[in-house]
Amino acid sequence: MNATAALAWLAIRDLAIKLENSLRAPNFAVALEWSALRALLIALIAFPMCFAVARWLQRDDGPRRRWRWIAVVGPFLFPELLVGYTYAPWVAGRPLQAELACVALMLLRVVPVGVVALSLTPPSAVTPSALYCRRLSLRTWRDGVEWLRLWLAGPLTSAVPALALVWLVSFQQFELAALVRAVSWSDWLFVQQVGGLSLEASLRAALWPAVGQLAVLALAMLAVTKTAGDAQAATVIPLTRRQRALAAAYLVVAWTVVVGWPAASLAAGLPAGFQQLVRQPLRLQGLARELFAGLAAAMLAALIAWALSRRVSQEAAGLHPRGGLQTDDHSPGKVARWRSRWRFLLCLPGLSGSLVLGLALVALFQSPLLRVLYNTPLPWLVGLVLYLLPRSVLLRAWDNVSGPPAAEWLAEQLAASPDAAQQRHGRRLRWRLVEEPRFLAVAVLTYWGYLDLTTAYLLAPTGLTSGVVRLYNFMHFGRTAALSAEAAVLLVGPVVLAALVWPLLRRGRA
Repeated sequence: MNATAALAWLAIRDLAIKLENSLRAPNFAVALEWSALRALLIALIAFPMCFAVARWLQRDDGPRRRWRWIAVVGPFLFPELLVGYTYAPWVAGRPLQAELACVALMLLRVVPVGVVALSLTPPSAVTPSALYCRRLSLRTWRDGVEWLRLWLAGPLTSAVPALALVWLVSFQQFELAALVRAVSWSDWLFVQQVGGLSLEASLRAALWPAVGQLAVLALAMLAVTKTAGDAQAATVIPLTRRQRALAAAYLVVAWTVVVGWPAASLAAGLPAGFQQLVRQPLRLQGLARELFAGLAAAMLAALIAWALSRRVSQEAAGLHPRGGLQTDDHSPGKVARWRSRWRFLLCLPGLSGSLVLGLALVALFQSPLLRVLYNTPLPWLVGLVLYLLPRSVLLRAWDNVSGPPAAEWLAEQLAASPDAAQQRHGRRLRWRLVEEPRFLAVAVLTYWGYLDLTTAYLLAPTGLTSGVVRLYNFMHFGRTAALSAEAAVLLVGPVVLAALVWPLLRRGRA
């Protein structure tokens, strides 16, 4: 027994050593396969958490629902650069520990993506009670096959969009994997492109991950269409004690690991870092210029994407919360639905990831016809708009962002009343129901575009670089007090500006 255990231990250790050596200098094929498998592992582990958190949100329709949503999406909206910057020194020079840290951090960050996907996916036509009753009536193997068919057409089909989006976001992760030195196809290709790899070779390499992502997106859209065809009214399923404990544990761990510790670690170096920055006025001017350049481009792109998303999602009912697509061939809206599906194809470039999108736009704007526009802000702006468009469609589909049309119309009528008191109440209602959610949606889109490192790196013109790019470059060389202060200015500064603008807008509408 001891000899067998010793041999097994030696075999496991030899396998771990081989795996660690293969992770130290992987080629593109290894990085691509490992990234896909890691994303699949994260999606499978994350789904029970997503399901439990979605149930926890579903049971509360009161005023606390907004705060619950903020608690859920907070870890995903927290800057990825700060997370990687915090934990990179812990796993430096240790590939296996870096991979484990990357999996854990990605898992905690992508659970909100699955929760949002579950909230937007139409309900299954096969209810849990129907499955339970069918299972009680199992008598022959044909009954078992019928129950399996119901399970595949019901719960599994409803879970596919959430699993696909979680896999997609995990597969596209770039900054976190790069900072902790984990294997990632996006980091490998980005480093090679910056290091001198030809554009043609980069595009050939990016073709395979692009095809894989499009296949996953097609599977998710097919599942949404199948589910939406028989969509019914959503039923509130009781939250079990185990699901409540899992949701609470996730929120505590995610906020502690992804938000709390990185924020505390950053704050610890701010006093010394700001003392150094104050003594360097030219550096402060450079930070301000980089901050406002990145914010200006991101805000303009967010406004354009928000306006375009209205046309894209106008008839795409399949993404509306608990909505449905009518698939009757004799429906009078068939032509309009096909037109909306063609419009939805505009979202595919952004869904393929900022790296694939950036490389495609570099090739486009280096063509002879558009080369004159290459070193202008236009490619950067186009890239940001395409990157933000699917996220804008998702925000419009989210019922917490898009206000009820009837309530919006009533608020407008109240604001147009000749009575001054009713006008004030109407303006407050319109702000609460319409303008405040839109402001928050555009603010989130702006911050997403501002943090998009790859698009800025590949497409921003010379002399108009976003501060996030320089911040990412210096984060590879370790932690310093001055760098922590710059990270606070560049990453927390936009949030502070939005918090200052919000009360002014609210006061002006009240």
